[in-house]
Amino acid sequence: METKYIVVFALFGVAVLVVLFKDHLARLLKTKRPERIVLFADSIRLTWGDHFWEGKAVLPSWTGFQKRLGPYASVSGAEPSSGEVQLSVSSPDAHIPASPSEAQVKGFRHVRDNSDEMRDLVLKAILDVYPKWRESYKEFLGEELEERMPALHGPSDLKTLIGLSTVHVLSVERDGLAYVGFEFGCEWEEEHGLGVMSHGNRIIDVGSAEEAFSARIANKDKSNG
Repeated sequence: METKYIVVFALFGVAVLVVLFKDHLARLLKTKRPERIVLFADSIRLTWGDHFWEGKAVLPSWTGFQKRLGPYASVSGAEPSSGEVQLSVSSPDAHIPASPSEAQVKGFRHVRDNSDEMRDLVLKAILDVYPKWRESYKEFLGEELEERMPALHGPSDLKTLIGLSTVHVLSVERDGLAYVGFEFGCEWEEEHGLGVMSHGNRIIDVGSAEEAFSARIANKDKSNG
């Protein structure tokens, strides 16, 4: 008889502990994680997301292109861009949200302070590979080729076809300057997008959106000296 009561009380105790634990867990889940915030490149407010520092900036040189601030660089408005872009800054320490390095600040400032020149370099890099891409997309786009990937006569022709979505400031640096990538949404490749990697005034690579944030590409260029 005593054993029976002991078992009952033991089960009751376990049940109480389970209820208390569930209640405590629920409170923890409802508690909002405190924001981690840093100021970047003078006055840009960055908040730590799941993997990167995130914020917004304005690069007036990209005004008039498509507005591509939606998910996966999708079109986010019928009106042209005002130059607003999303900013993604990698942590210098892959394991913790460390504050951006001085090389990252310098890398972004170079893009911002030389916005017109960087825009022209990026657009030239895209134009250089565009004819080859257009040829390879002919069969895929079919009757939509002329609408989504028409023949181009100059940089301004790209305004209705692409839009700068995100500027990626990588943690990879060379000579005190971080690598910076430009991620675009584009009419001809909705799934994989368009990306350009740069270092200072050098264009490193042009391809899909991944090229804009690939540490592998940046490290490869760095190792080549």
